[in-house]
Amino acid sequence: MVKLSLSRRPLFATLALLAFPIPATAASAEGEGCRPLVRQLIDAAIRTERAPRGRPNWRAKDRTDEDDGARQGLAPATEASSAPAETAKKSAESQASTRGAGASGPGTYSRTNTQEQAVDEGDIVKTDGRTIYHVSCSRDGEASACRNELRIYSSWPAAQARLLGRFAIEPRGGEPVVKQVYLLGQELAIILDAREAPRQGYDGQLTRVLLLDVRVPQHPLLLREHVVDGAFTDARVIGSRLYLATRTPTPGLPPALAGEVVTLIHQSLSGGTELSADAVLGRLAPRWSSFLEEGPGLPRVRTISDRDRDGTPRAAYGCGELNVTESISATNGLLNIIQVDLRSGSITGAGAAGFSAQSTLYASEGAIYLADAGALAPEPGWQSASLIRKFALEAGGRPRFAASGLVRGTVLNQFAMSEHQGDLRVASSDGWASNNLTVLRAKDGLLSSIGRLENLAANERIYAVRMLGERGYVVTFRRTDPLFTLDLSDPTRPAVVGELKVEGWSNYLHPLGKNHLLAVGQDADAWGRATGFHLQIFDVSDPRKPVRKFHQKLEAGSTSDTQTDHHAFMFEPQTLTLSLPWKSEQYFGLLAYRVDPAAGFVDLGRVNHALMYKRYFQQQCAQTFAAECQRSNYWYNFVSRPAIAIDRVIAIDDQLYSLSPTGMMVHRAGARKLSLTTSVLVSAPRWSSRGTPVAVGW
Repeated sequence: MVKLSLSRRPLFATLALLAFPIPATAASAEGEGCRPLVRQLIDAAIRTERAPRGRPNWRAKDRTDEDDGARQGLAPATEASSAPAETAKKSAESQASTRGAGASGPGTYSRTNTQEQAVDEGDIVKTDGRTIYHVSCSRDGEASACRNELRIYSSWPAAQARLLGRFAIEPRGGEPVVKQVYLLGQELAIILDAREAPRQGYDGQLTRVLLLDVRVPQHPLLLREHVVDGAFTDARVIGSRLYLATRTPTPGLPPALAGEVVTLIHQSLSGGTELSADAVLGRLAPRWSSFLEEGPGLPRVRTISDRDRDGTPRAAYGCGELNVTESISATNGLLNIIQVDLRSGSITGAGAAGFSAQSTLYASEGAIYLADAGALAPEPGWQSASLIRKFALEAGGRPRFAASGLVRGTVLNQFAMSEHQGDLRVASSDGWASNNLTVLRAKDGLLSSIGRLENLAANERIYAVRMLGERGYVVTFRRTDPLFTLDLSDPTRPAVVGELKVEGWSNYLHPLGKNHLLAVGQDADAWGRATGFHLQIFDVSDPRKPVRKFHQKLEAGSTSDTQTDHHAFMFEPQTLTLSLPWKSEQYFGLLAYRVDPAAGFVDLGRVNHALMYKRYFQQQCAQTFAAECQRSNYWYNFVSRPAIAIDRVIAIDDQLYSLSPTGMMVHRAGARKLSLTTSVLVSAPRWSSRGTPVAVGW
């Protein structure tokens, strides 16, 4: 297997930190470089040194810390302008289906299942109808890891589907693990984790973006590579602009400068005099002018190309784009939004001091929101709180920190947030105490609550959320599965208008037009014990009286990746075909149904990629006299469950393409059942020189 290299030839041919709590204030002023930020660091150091020993005057709240009820400061670093006019936002009322080229190509093909129609989300499979790009596993070696190779398939016509190539991703400081891929016309962007040697104020974690020219899919070219400081959190693509959310360590002063600051502070304290941050800056400026202008530990980015093969480091953004809140400390880092224009290669960014908790990202066409659990609960009765931050996308898509605010509890996933007419609706659970829906509006740098619904389904937790325009749907669970319908038409008065109780729960809600929901989750008994995967269709045409119209139950103990990853959910609205990965104790494969809100579920059958091994075994045995060939089920020795687990399903015209580490199978989705069109076995077992099959490689 060949590896990635940078070339215009065919791609694969060849201070210790000194960090203190910082009060919310402007991060930078015109022409001052990073002096305002450094001034805050110094001022915080002065306050810390003055504080009595053994009694810290500030403490960050860990995610598991439920005892400290101090209020969390949320004042903005810069006064945010009013929210930009909202562009025409289309909620993803059905999984996007793209029309192809007709006679010269497929008529339709499915795209990644996303929350917002105009905001693309990264996945491990992308297609343009003619070609499929699949990030999978290479296990040709003991130390290799999953998601470390790109497989490219020709997918149209379906009967001629074949593997065009397997391409290993070149490591940079450890085994590469691809996080997401995006397809923009004839270019493919691959996002992956990496590491390099730590440096002052930086832990060595990187996010790499490889941009490939795939006009000739079997010979992709690497156009350039962007290397961004920070651990990858999530990403989105809007138009041609990629937005990366990364985390980097807290800014700080280098050891030599920190030592001088502490010395000056101690001299002042011992002399009984007051010392201001400006006075310290005045003493340090002549010798530290370069540092004061260039910035203390902000993330850097490098672009590696034919013109710059090493990649000259430059700041991803300046101090003027950094929002500093009271939450900054040595244990918390920066949250960065880095915009990479995949057409021009230009890079802009913005950042905010934040929590060390994992962020949940939601994006509309005009803004990016991030929710961080672990904020200090500001009101009596709150067990937990989450900090919500908004980055507005200004002219040219440039990110700018706009506002922040708190909501009660924690958010489940990205679907728990939804923007409508400039307001953000947030669904959250505060332990088992309360489920809530809060409407936030950005003004003067704050996300302030303008409407709130609390104490929804006490003693339960939110398991699924979907907000579509002026309607909302929330599923909670403990023993039963209440589906609540919400009226969100008045942002100041969100209200429950209907409720339906059924056994089990839903993990993901998918709109079938305006009046029906398709739900995936787990069935359960009267005691709330899971009894297996199930599908449901709810009629919500009358929000006051939601009805479960159809219920499809699967085997006990069965599950689906769609319960935790909506990208694994494939519904093709043109043909009403649903297909998704599914597994039970005895079966690893996929399910396929024709789904009609009026008629329910038509079972089209199941697909098991283990059958590719059986076919391979039979073909090889037709050419050899090995003793193993006399044992009809010997082929099953080649099978491992991780190898045959379905990653994704794609619909192209009336064909379903299922992809796994083993390879790809193509089935025609007929009116009543699936029929095999072709299969492509990628990871074939090796046979010895004597013709004896050996189960190796997995």
